Amino acid sequence: MQPTMSAASLDGALALYRAGRVQEALAEGHALVRRHPGDARAHHLVGMLLMALGRAGDAISSLKAASRLQPENIQPRLQLALALHQMGRLEEAGVSYRRVLAWSPSAGDAHCNLGLIESAARRMARAVTLSPDNPSMLSNLGALTGSQRLLKRALALAPGEGGIHLSLGNQRRTEGSLESASVAYRRARDCGRPGEAMANLALAASDLGHSDEALRWMRCSIAFTPSEPFILSNAAQIAKGRGWLAAAIDLARRSLACAATAEAWNNLGDSLQATGDVGGALAAYRRSVELGGSAAWHSNLVFCLCYDERVTSEALFAEVHA
Repeated sequence: MQPTMSAASLDGALALYRAGRVQEALAEGHALVRRHPGDARAHHLVGMLLMALGRAGDAISSLKAASRLQPENIQPRLQLALALHQMGRLEEAGVSYRRVLAWSPSAGDAHCNLGLIESAARRMARAVTLSPDNPSMLSNLGALTGSQRLLKRALALAPGEGGIHLSLGNQRRTEGSLESASVAYRRARDCGRPGEAMANLALAASDLGHSDEALRWMRCSIAFTPSEPFILSNAAQIAKGRGWLAAAIDLARRSLACAATAEAWNNLGDSLQATGDVGGALAAYRRSVELGGSAAWHSNLVFCLCYDERVTSEALFAEVHA
């Protein structure tokens, strides 16, 4: 008989996460899974941490296990759908969103994302059928469905289009092909998209563990376009990953000053939570959700609410099913 996992064990891993020590938290999460393979919370924790690290593909198996072990909890199911969505596995993501809705018909994020998948894929596929040699349409459909084949077709028609190289790099980075993604980003830089390309090169270098290179690309991208919200937002993510929480908060606020987007508010919430500022993180996450933030960002809000002693179980339940 497997021993029951204590709340203290889970809290220890979460404390590491909140302190910005995500890799250590992940190692502790894997240890919890080994000790308690039948506990959905351990698998869910590992899946959430992998998602936080941008490793959606690796998170899928953990989130599937959590969903199987605790089918009535829609959070791991919703995050599984998001992970599949990010990986471009749209058919599987659609199935997962429908399963979320079977358990929780009022889950607005699932309705929204499922609708986006179904509607956009149909429309773009129809557009490509009508204009099979249009590189812009091929690129858009390739980015939507995660199809490198379509992106490569688009590049064969428009090899100098930096945006297509960026999309190809993003898809390769999502699936974990980081060196190959960096090649595509360098081509995007040389094809007229230097600011965005250098920001993404910083993210790829950070994913590879090349922190000095990531820092160099981050500084180059900010120097090139100092008021670009996307670049400042990426820089905030890198700074947080390196444990530079004060810099991450400053960069997130600078991004917000340029454009108060849902992503920028979410990034600010991540950094504030890592410093232990639960109240500030909750305010930032709520603003992100109000601006139409994704289901993953709503999950961040729910995750943070678990550590606010003022929040009752009834209020937490209501937020989960909002």
